[in-house]
Amino acid sequence: MRFASSLSSATLFSRLRDELVAPIQETLQEAPDLALLFISGFDADVVNELAREVRDWLSPRVFLGCSCEGVVGGDREMEQRPAASLLAGTLPGVGIHPFRFTHAEAVQAMQDPVRLRAALSGSRPPRATLLVGDPFSTPIQELLRAITDAAPEVPVAGGMASGGYEPGANRLFLNSLVVPDGVVGVTLSGNIRLVPLVSQGCRPVGPHYLITSAAGNVIETLGDRPALEVMREMASGLSPDDLRLLQEGVFAGLVIEESADPFGRGDVLIRQVAQADAESGAVAVSDMVRAGQTVQFHVRDAAGADAELRRLLARQQRGIAPAAALVFTCNGRGTRLFPQPDHDAGLVNAAFPDLPSAGFIAMGEIGMVGGRPYLHSHTASIAFLLPDDSA
Repeated sequence: MRFASSLSSATLFSRLRDELVAPIQETLQEAPDLALLFISGFDADVVNELAREVRDWLSPRVFLGCSCEGVVGGDREMEQRPAASLLAGTLPGVGIHPFRFTHAEAVQAMQDPVRLRAALSGSRPPRATLLVGDPFSTPIQELLRAITDAAPEVPVAGGMASGGYEPGANRLFLNSLVVPDGVVGVTLSGNIRLVPLVSQGCRPVGPHYLITSAAGNVIETLGDRPALEVMREMASGLSPDDLRLLQEGVFAGLVIEESADPFGRGDVLIRQVAQADAESGAVAVSDMVRAGQTVQFHVRDAAGADAELRRLLARQQRGIAPAAALVFTCNGRGTRLFPQPDHDAGLVNAAFPDLPSAGFIAMGEIGMVGGRPYLHSHTASIAFLLPDDSA
């Protein structure tokens, strides 16, 4: 298994193409089995042409990617500017099965687990799934739940295209197709393993609470007391700095696996507190909740996000060295959160110098928490790829 990556911020079309393709060809010396391309800062016609040119020049067995508002490659994050990032690899012993769903096809597949399993499976059972989707036409939360039911314990990573902010403005690539909607992806089987890392960018404040009454996405009571009352009591005990952060945005850390003791950050799904009802004392969050679930409130700041990603990367360094990485980072991170540019890419590169990598700044990141894939925001979702002949 061998990967190569390239990054270009050239605005001249021919130079951009050359800076992307030539380094890959020089390193691999053969057509790759898989190539992933992410393009930012160009209008749809240029994106279409560049995607097709790169595919024609490289001749990969499978080609995947999307348009976005910024790209990631090596130790750089090219935010809101013309750029492109490319990762390609030769993968002996790896099955690569491409798939695409329109909105209607996704809905149909979610209603038919057998059909969905067939759409995701090649000749061998999948060991990893990579996907990119259009945020305006994909029921991604529901689709991820269905994918998990169809292929349990298979890690999923990816992101939502951010090249446009209205329906039809994004572009997704799958082999010879360039489409404005739906979801595209690949399942990987055989001699490969995907090790997911999700840094959710928040840190806890206050104690754990038990949800004692809930409906849909609304927490009604915590410990048999109105949720808003409990949250205000918790806030009264915070430091001035934490209270300021809480006023800027409150996040709920929902425990996924209640049997874990103690709860670690890998057992907690971060969701935003969307609104509160002063009359009833109920608090709404951006996901479904249930009675009996444990919750802890969180705040988001650059220092906490930095510390969490460093800790997760340090843990990954103690494992088997990866062959490549895909980095999907939120458009609310970067210089919108951190005081210096290239934060997430820089930390990944510092942990694994010269590791071939590519990715993009996403409008929603897909990654694993508690053994299941979710759509996140404000996260860095990283997929480390490495050989594994145990299959």
